Amino acid sequence: MKTILFVNVHFSPYLTGGGSIVAERIAKGLEKESNIILFSVKYGNSISIEEHGLDYNITSVVLTISKPSSYISFHRNSTVAECIVRICQKYKQDLVHFHSIQTMGIEMVQSVNNLGIKSIVTIHDSWWLCERQFLWHEDQIFCGQVKYIDHGTCLYCTANAFDMTARAEILKSLYANFDAVVHVSTFMKNLYESSGMVNSNVHTIENGVDVPRPAKRVPWKKRKRCILDFSEGMPLTKASILSLILRSERPSIAVLQ
Repeated sequence: MKTILFVNVHFSPYLTGGGSIVAERIAKGLEKESNIILFSVKYGNSISIEEHGLDYNITSVVLTISKPSSYISFHRNSTVAECIVRICQKYKQDLVHFHSIQTMGIEMVQSVNNLGIKSIVTIHDSWWLCERQFLWHEDQIFCGQVKYIDHGTCLYCTANAFDMTARAEILKSLYANFDAVVHVSTFMKNLYESSGMVNSNVHTIENGVDVPRPAKRVPWKKRKRCILDFSEGMPLTKASILSLILRSERPSIAVLQ
């Protein structure tokens, strides 16, 4: 039975929603035919490693790290890289599947390459193109780059021009070296390719969201149920917003992640 290591910023028992749910469901779908290791991180005051047995063939490894204090440490993160090497040496992975790895750093991808283990990546957002992950300015306003990413434009958006340029070149090289790349939309695949991100084995698996049928708009005050959709964001932000709404007078609330 093969062993697959899934790498994502969040996994159970600290799952927060968004793309993390997708990554974990993919992993669980393979547990009958593979040994599955989940690797994720969380912030804390000291470095520690937890192992949780989630199912017969699934083990979740959670690394607690202190929050990076500089641009370079945030985007490289040697602590995470050292941990993934120990995990690979212990569990003898046949394949590493990277997902959303913001805050985990790019050095761990280099470490997996150095070990000679096959690796693939599923691209959930613009992190490989944008240091802020979602193509927005510091004020969280969309930067408007939809055809290709011009790093000359990005220089006006970053406070670390030299480091940003170095990061972009390293990521371009790592992207090219993956054994396969999976995009979740044709739009993102085209954006990456037009921005100079090249790989010889690229696939697109659409999210498969149907366009909603036209419906009569119901005024907010007359709605019987409030629906919240959290697709991404920090857990504390989600918890704070949810707490405020739960204290409101709404009789029924549905939360979608």
